[in-house]
Amino acid sequence: MHHVTRLLEEHSYVRCLLVDFSKAFDIVHHGILASKLAQLNIPPSILHWIMSFLTDRTQKVKFADYLSSFRPINRE
Repeated sequence: MHHVTRLLEEHSYVRCLLVDFSKAFDIVHHGILASKLAQLNIPPSILHWIMSFLTDRTQKVKFADYLSSFRPINRE
């Protein structure tokens, strides 16, 4: 936030990309997301970082005293 504020003191605007990944594993088709992000003309390294964050992820579920094993998250 400090960095953005400093930039705004010197420039009329600042571009920010804010990504909320909290539900990305549940509802976002990763291929569609990659395609849409590529259309934004963002640097390839940023696109790669976002997509690597979404791939090869696992989760486990806890319900009462039961804890499942890790399972891959597949949202293709």
